[in-house]
This record gives sequence, C-alpha cells and structure tokens, in this order.
Amino acid sequence: VVALNALAHLGKSEMGVGSIGDSYTLGVVSALCDSQDPDVRSAAVKAIGSLCKPMDAHYCDRLRPRLQDSDAAVREHTVRTLAHIGAWGGHDALAASLMSACGDPEPAVQRAAVDALVAALEGEQATAARAVMKRVYEQRADSLSLPPLLRMMLEE
Repeated sequence: VVALNALAHLGKSEMGVGSIGDSYTLGVVSALCDSQDPDVRSAAVKAIGSLCKPMDAHYCDRLRPRLQDSDAAVREHTVRTLAHIGAWGGHDALAASLMSACGDPEPAVQRAAVDALVAALEGEQATAARAVMKRVYEQRADSLSLPPLLRMMLEE
C-alpha cells in the first residue's frame, strides 16, 4: 500500500514516472487491482488514476469491474479514477458504469458518481459526454437510479 501510494504521488508530481517504465509500471499496478486485500485494491486504483493519462480507454475497461467491489472505498476510488481517465466519445460502457454507480448503497460512492457525471457534462468533453449519457439514459432509464439534477440535465 505504501509503495502504491508513493507511485500515485510520483504520478502527480511534475517529474512523473519515467516514460520507459510507464507501461510496465501500469501493468503491475493494474494487476494489484485484483488483490485479496481491499487496501491494496484501493491504493492500486488510486495509483492508476495518478499514473494514467486522461482518455486511456484500456485502463477504463480494466477498472470497471472494481465498481462491483465488495469494499466501498475501492468503488469510490474507482469512480473517481474512471472520471479522471475516461474518454466519453462513444464509450457507452463508461457512461453506463458511472451512471449505475449513482445507485450504489454507499453514499460516498453515490456522491463521487454524481460529481463525476456533472463534471463531465460541464467539462472539455461535455458534448460527447452528454450524447453518450443521453443514449445510455434512454436505453436504461428504468434501471438507473439517477438523482433529479442529473435526470433534468439529460432530459433538456
């Protein structure tokens, strides 16, 4: 956990991790997302969020199963990491995953999901995010537990 937190810190620094080892480092950290220890899984997810470049769909696909993790902290960090590295253009699976997280039984996960979706609707990828979220919402409106604010934003 300490080593993963250090890697996450390096990823946030101006120096970052050396480009030669980035792929290898991310591969090792990614494998730790499946650890038996929830603290290790949580730290690995956070490290990926710090080390990955935004719009890295490969790691979004790798992290999405962590949204079903038995540990709420892992799910919350996964939502935040997906929001950071996710690419919205045509990625229905990302939108569906984050929208489903709004119905998570843990309030911290719900808040993280709502924050991520609202930020996406107001961020650089707003047009793509809105299109993808609307499409997913129209397909799954009855199974999604979205707060009224998000429903209103998607229905306008």
